Amino acid sequence: MKKLNTALNGGWPLSLDDYRFWDDGIREAFQGFLSAFGASPDDSFVLSGAEVSGAGNNYTDGFVCINGEICKVNAGLAGIILSGESLFWIIDETDADASGDKQFEDGNVKHKYLTRIAYPKRLPTATTGWPLAPLRNIFAIDDWHAVGAGGEPAFQNGWINFGNLLGNPVQELQFKKIGNKVTIRGVVKSGTLGQAIFTLPAAYVPSSIQIIPSVIGDGAAQIFITASGDVSLNGVGGASANTGSCYAEFYII
Repeated sequence: MKKLNTALNGGWPLSLDDYRFWDDGIREAFQGFLSAFGASPDDSFVLSGAEVSGAGNNYTDGFVCINGEICKVNAGLAGIILSGESLFWIIDETDADASGDKQFEDGNVKHKYLTRIAYPKRLPTATTGWPLAPLRNIFAIDDWHAVGAGGEPAFQNGWINFGNLLGNPVQELQFKKIGNKVTIRGVVKSGTLGQAIFTLPAAYVPSSIQIIPSVIGDGAAQIFITASGDVSLNGVGGASANTGSCYAEFYII
């Protein structure tokens, strides 16, 4: 991480480049923290609040990251979306120097302090920008969802939870999402290898197929998670037992 050395004496020649270096260091620290939630340096996502609801598209206070820049959101009203329109995140920059503009040594008068606020705005759907809908809240914490339970995805192709082993319960098949990381855990049996054990809901589906090492009763296996959400177990090297472990972690976009 970049750090400005402020322990120097002797009349340090402070310049704007020093402030830029300091600013880059702060941004780098935030990027390192957010990377734990699968966020890349130029990613866009909701940090907190900024919820849009109702026919008039009211939005709440909060914070969003747009193309790697963290911006505050002040509550407001975007208005009813008309035909051919969609909601996009916009960044508005305003002068924030209470004492007014400053005259520089070259004689020019310029803004010194700027405030950048993000807000949803109705724009033509074909607009190039940051659409509102795909932005996710990377800190949203999910509960474990048990496959086969009421209101949850059903088991398919004969698969069921393993049940008990030597009188002790074995982990049932569950999944959850924290930010954009999805975790699947559990042990299953009795189904058909290569066919879906269950199908993940749309919000948990990866953009491309995920292949993750696993084991089944008589050898190695792979967990396949498709872009349509199907989760299956496949034997490797001739392994064919229909009892296996489903432990997987992957990131969605």
